[in-house]
Amino acid sequence: MSCAKTLPVPTFKESIVQHHRTDGYWIETYWVDPEDKVPGLIGYGLGVGDICIFDNPLNGGPKEADGGWKSYCVKKLNSPVAVATGNCAGAGRNDIVICYEYGQTFLTANPDGGDIIWLENPGRDKETKKLKEDWKERTIGRWPAMHRLKAGYFTQRSILELIALPIVNGITQGDIDTAVPIIMFQKPEKSLNAIEWNRSIVDDQCFTVIHDAAPKKFEAQGGRDSLFVASRSGIDWLYWEDSKWKKEHITDGLEQKPGMDYYGSACVDVGKLGNDPSAYVMTIDPFHGGVVSVVTKQKTGPDSHTWTRKVLDIYGTPEQRQNKGTGPGHYVVCGDFDGDGDDECLVAMMGPSPWKGIFYYKCIDLENKVFAKWKISGESAARLAIGDFNNHGKLDVAAISYNVEKYYEEPNPTIRLYTNEIVKSAKSPPTIIGTVWGGEALYYVPKPTEITAPQTTPLINVAGYIMTLEIHPPNTSVPTKKGDATKVLYGKALDGEIPREPLNVPANEKASALLLHDKLDFPEVGCILMRIRPEEGYNPHKPDLAPPTSAHAEDTRVKVENLFEFSYPELALPQPLKFTQVGELEWGQAWVGKDFSNMTGIDFRFLDGTHLCHVQYWTIGKGVSAGVHNHSEDTFLEVHLCLVPGTGENTGMWRVPPDFPVDPEKPNDVPADKFIKLPLEALEQQGGFWERDRDGKPIWLDNGAVKYPWHKWQADNKKDGLDVWIAYEFNPELCL
Repeated sequence: MSCAKTLPVPTFKESIVQHHRTDGYWIETYWVDPEDKVPGLIGYGLGVGDICIFDNPLNGGPKEADGGWKSYCVKKLNSPVAVATGNCAGAGRNDIVICYEYGQTFLTANPDGGDIIWLENPGRDKETKKLKEDWKERTIGRWPAMHRLKAGYFTQRSILELIALPIVNGITQGDIDTAVPIIMFQKPEKSLNAIEWNRSIVDDQCFTVIHDAAPKKFEAQGGRDSLFVASRSGIDWLYWEDSKWKKEHITDGLEQKPGMDYYGSACVDVGKLGNDPSAYVMTIDPFHGGVVSVVTKQKTGPDSHTWTRKVLDIYGTPEQRQNKGTGPGHYVVCGDFDGDGDDECLVAMMGPSPWKGIFYYKCIDLENKVFAKWKISGESAARLAIGDFNNHGKLDVAAISYNVEKYYEEPNPTIRLYTNEIVKSAKSPPTIIGTVWGGEALYYVPKPTEITAPQTTPLINVAGYIMTLEIHPPNTSVPTKKGDATKVLYGKALDGEIPREPLNVPANEKASALLLHDKLDFPEVGCILMRIRPEEGYNPHKPDLAPPTSAHAEDTRVKVENLFEFSYPELALPQPLKFTQVGELEWGQAWVGKDFSNMTGIDFRFLDGTHLCHVQYWTIGKGVSAGVHNHSEDTFLEVHLCLVPGTGENTGMWRVPPDFPVDPEKPNDVPADKFIKLPLEALEQQGGFWERDRDGKPIWLDNGAVKYPWHKWQADNKKDGLDVWIAYEFNPELCL
């Protein structure tokens, strides 16, 4: 399998974030505030212990005298090691989780240390954009020799969890052979008042000398995070399935030989190629070693494979190549740096010269494990942080020099930024691709940041509202007409000062989709939206009310005009989209004879296949209920937009309060006076009903569905008209 069609030269421009340091060990990409344009950095060393945030000047805050990155020391700790970030306080900002009291080396680790704390992010001053100073400290737990922390959602998808990995068992100094406990801490409900977090053991039998781990999220694990662990065992994949932790062994890493203390693996990350999110595993072997290896899958059957390893490089002096823990290798990270959709890999070497710097690996032939390599920096690198630090749509790299007493001490340690200047191969910008998918229309869409000019395509006319798909690149605007409404599917639009986003209507509330200004502005992320424009001269509030019969299931009372333009002239829907009485559908027996129709639908996916949103349309007659349900088998975030409230002013979404018991076998028996009612007028949209945790994230059921209260669309009984509405079903995995 050939991986690379073109090979753009990896070019990075170096600049200084901080120099004249006295030590260096950790660097991490860090978003101070969710409203920031670009990420900043966390950086520190093990010796001085000043935990510093380096604020990206592009976010508008104060700068250093030379115009560079402003540094803020938020905490001073004794021998801090690892950082993770996550929303611990529930304020919507990333807090800092850190372990400290490590000791001088892992062989002399402090048996009473390994403390894990979190620092509450107070945010920025609204006027000056300066970081606030009051970073409150709270306890999570401890274990001696604590060395790596990884935050995520490993056993469920609603409550933040922290995987803590000591490098050695830590109870007895110098012991590297006793198994290391991998510990999971779970954020408590009242995290601001908790004495510590509850903990459980992931594994305490299989691992020794754990140097690093890489969290990864795969669709097959139901959206939960999993963990690739690098230890003397090699590389192992830990994941939660069937209510327990499971382990898949990937590779032994460097072979153990008599007299060797250090073998297996030390660093790991997983690279994506094409549609395979785990096409290859890149490693450094063993602990502080210099062996760079790649591990790939070999199929052994339709649903089975084995992993095979190939050594790509061996770095280090003759002494370092003896694998005694003094080698140059310290970190690997994968990412799509050249923008071709495939991951490359960066390897960080601490030193000395010539075995120091950052090395860039690009897959050429996966089947034969052939890579190309460039050296993009000759400076010492302990770890790397990646992100779009320049707001230019590319992954940049930041590095901190390695300077740790008793290991390797790089003179004049520095934090450097490497701005990505890779020139992509000349090609036409991606475009909307329209196709058919069974009986539905399917549109593959580029992300707004991937295009330079707006793209539009007509979709459908429903009840006299003409709907058009539009994609607008960042920092552009488009005029609007009086009567226009919009539903944003991805990104952000500004209607004057009013933000329009996919899910920003507060839960259980409502807001109008009608635009109030004569233009829409699209900030730095751009926007994908559905414009809803009334057809001139058409009155959607007075449809022909002749009811359909079961013998003629198509409901023609509401105007429907298919406007789809597919990418190839040969493509056509098997039949145009139309409203069909639900009682005539396979699943709709409960509505036989009732005035309730459905039309499905339109699907939107990104060009890489990631699902964005599904859309379908509904109508309902006077006094009819769409049925009480709770989506217990569905995985989406659903919002409704009313086109025509034809049965009266009280038509809309009803939900059952959480304290009212519902018989799941007879949900429609809930009395009408027990519902909380949310009437929707024309072009009003509902804030989603799904349940959220204290961080505002969806709560997930054990079966992988999103948790909803019992609810329904209920038509009013005042008018002999029809309600017409749109259901938008968003991918809950996406950051929209």
